[in-house]
Amino acid sequence: MGDVMKPRMEFLIDLVGSCNLRCPSCPQGNWLGEQNPVGFMAPELLRKIMTKAVSEYQVSCVNLYNWTEPFLHRDLAGMMRIVNSFGARPSLSSNLNLIPNIEAVMAENPLHLVISASGFTQVTYGYTHRKGDINKVKENMEVVAKIRDSMNINTNIYVNYHVYMHNVEDAVLMKEYASSLGFGFNPAWAYMQPLEKVLGYLTGDSQFGEITAEDRELIKNFALPIEKAIAASQKLSNPSCRLRFAQMVLDHTGSAKLCCGVFDPKHANIGNYLDMAAPDLQASRDAHPLCVTCMDHGIHMYSVYAAPELQTLGLSHVIRQRIAALEDIFNLSLQLG
Repeated sequence: MGDVMKPRMEFLIDLVGSCNLRCPSCPQGNWLGEQNPVGFMAPELLRKIMTKAVSEYQVSCVNLYNWTEPFLHRDLAGMMRIVNSFGARPSLSSNLNLIPNIEAVMAENPLHLVISASGFTQVTYGYTHRKGDINKVKENMEVVAKIRDSMNINTNIYVNYHVYMHNVEDAVLMKEYASSLGFGFNPAWAYMQPLEKVLGYLTGDSQFGEITAEDRELIKNFALPIEKAIAASQKLSNPSCRLRFAQMVLDHTGSAKLCCGVFDPKHANIGNYLDMAAPDLQASRDAHPLCVTCMDHGIHMYSVYAAPELQTLGLSHVIRQRIAALEDIFNLSLQLG
């Protein structure tokens, strides 16, 4: 009966403080301000975190990632084993450019293995997964598929494909390739991260996040136009945010974060998770002034694709751009019904 009274909470825990890629839509590749600490979470710290977590919450999921690459941890399998020992299967999200000790990792039977990608050819992928090698990713996907088939595991493996204007055609190829390996495929409209960059772009206020020339070029490449998507999200006028009440985000030092979308330490850090009682930690998050600004702009709805018309907005933008390109090539104007 006690567990029924506990609130449900999804955990996102970065086991390391860095990433091997420098993607331009992610703060690991675009953030110019204060950086978060680098390093590795110790097993003893993760065990203490999980002990506290299950005492305070119904832990619905433990994702061993947020801003970083979990395969960089020296003992990822051992960290997963700790999570499993608390009855909460871990999930992973990876760019899959490197997979050390992959047999041991898959033996822990993760709930999900999400493969982040944005292309099928290197010229396409390399633009938005900067420093990545898509050919290595595809090789590693085949390795993972063979290990899955040789083990009695039921991990949900799928490609999370970030859709931009430049990579729509590659999406078809990646979906076919993923399907041939028995992997799922999830197309997701790309958008700028972290939250501070979105606020900086919308408000023109660099105190949130400085917008560079590269940022502006990337925003032009979004298949889902940011202004229209934000306008649609603002219509929802939802005073609640699931990222704040249903998720708990921790970095590799055990520091609790405001939410999964905030990166700047001056906004993100709430306090040491182990030192704060759950009600106090939640109260600190609820009272944070950045949340008011975020929700006033509807970004809390935008970041979870809550507005139903976002699919139509993205698809219509892609179609219009493709038609315009064809019209230019053939020097004609299409009259479409």
